[in-house]
Amino acid sequence: MLQARVSLRSSATILIVLGLLVCGLGLYAAREATSFIPSLNLARPPLADAEIGVSSPSRRLTGRVVLIIVDGLRLDASRTMSTLNQLRAVGVDAEASSHYPSMSRPNYVSIVAGVPPQWSGVRSNDYDLPVPLDSAPKRAKQAGLGVSFVSQIATGPRVMFGAHVDHSPVVPREADLETAILTSLDGPDDLVAVLIGAVDIAGHAHGGASDEYADAVGRVNAMLERVLRKVDLQRDSVIVVADHGHIDDGGHGGLEPEVMTVPLILAGAGFRAGAPLVRAQIIDVAPTICALLGIPMPRHALGLAMIDSLAIGIVERDAIRHADITRIKAINQVTSAVQRRSEEESWSTRLQRGGASMLVLATLITLTVWAARRAHVLIDLRVLLVAVPAFPLTFYAMVLSLEHMLTPSMVPPAGTLATQLFKYGMVAAAVYVVIGWIMVAHRARASDRVAAAAGLVLVGTIVMLVPAALMWVITGPPFTAAVPRPDVLMLPPTTYAAVACYSLGSVAFVAFEYIAYVRRSRPSSLAPA
Repeated sequence: MLQARVSLRSSATILIVLGLLVCGLGLYAAREATSFIPSLNLARPPLADAEIGVSSPSRRLTGRVVLIIVDGLRLDASRTMSTLNQLRAVGVDAEASSHYPSMSRPNYVSIVAGVPPQWSGVRSNDYDLPVPLDSAPKRAKQAGLGVSFVSQIATGPRVMFGAHVDHSPVVPREADLETAILTSLDGPDDLVAVLIGAVDIAGHAHGGASDEYADAVGRVNAMLERVLRKVDLQRDSVIVVADHGHIDDGGHGGLEPEVMTVPLILAGAGFRAGAPLVRAQIIDVAPTICALLGIPMPRHALGLAMIDSLAIGIVERDAIRHADITRIKAINQVTSAVQRRSEEESWSTRLQRGGASMLVLATLITLTVWAARRAHVLIDLRVLLVAVPAFPLTFYAMVLSLEHMLTPSMVPPAGTLATQLFKYGMVAAAVYVVIGWIMVAHRARASDRVAAAAGLVLVGTIVMLVPAALMWVITGPPFTAAVPRPDVLMLPPTTYAAVACYSLGSVAFVAFEYIAYVRRSRPSSLAPA
């Protein structure tokens, strides 16, 4: 009888300790799930400290440049816009490739600085710092030119580029945006940038193939028709581009063609109407702006000035292209060295994390075997085969069936990635708790029930930790030279969210079983042994 009581108390103690440990594991996993994608951002990318020379200025080709970024505008939707089609008729009708991750803030930098997310360090919309890279606004300011940046999208552009912008009004209300744009066009600035958010907002809320999205495109078209009356194409240049598109259901971030291919329209002074333009990228916009204004190129830009579209002679074309090639060659030497160092650091990190993961798992397995041999926990294969798979099967079935596939572009319509994953996790955790309770509740002896519950939590934790440890090892930092592919990008937060929610379910299960233990135990057995 005494031995049974000691075993019961030992099992209950192990159950409580497991609950505390699993709670700590859940908090850590929740933090990792929500911070993984933001952690890809680099406050100080390697290019910021690279010694890249500044090219010589060229001949100015325009009175001013008006850059219009229509956030989230799909290429096919742009073809329905009469205002843009009129520009196409008198200018250059092209399309351009966006850059992965196809999110907004990373590709504002692609457009304005000519640096893609891989090397700009801006990899997600969580980036909210000044961009420490050269850019078209910075080149313009250093040349003594005026710059304005009108934005409908919160404060991102103001924060990222505000140090080199004279006027940066933020106008969230669509009704007030037109007035703000016209005010900037009435001013003396040589570079007027405009960021329009209505189309992207509709895309997220209703999808890229929705009537609401088409209505937003129509409203923007009408506004641009009125705004561009202020622009004299004989004197000024207009560039219209998007940062990314939208999938039909709404969302972006991945590599889908409708997300990655965006409209690019060049019209006005300095451009050759009808010029063919192939293989353009949105990182080519910043060097082209500088070529139009006759100022040095952004020294970190990996894009090329679109010289085929410019109304310049062969000598000037050769000079601009030579400057581009010289700059990019210098940048490539820097990035190649960074990639080598990053690879070495990645392997070192993987080895360290791999060793730590194996130690933790080996410790847990050893503890489980030790506790099972001393009857502190009960390893019932029938219970484990039913209860342990309950959570992962429910969770991953929901992820795969409701999100269709693991791609960043499938998440935004339903909210943030973490929010959506935790919704699924809560459902899976509830299923796990109910099934686990059913599988241990039939045991008559309190000691057997507590021991079975402890064994279930212990083995289930080991099973959940294996994929989490694998993700932790293979997707660890540094991220200085690469961004994980879309499928890999989604796996770590998905796995960490699963561990966090499983841990929450285990804590609830432990709490239920401990309450059952207290109620079924005699008063004398409640005191510590």
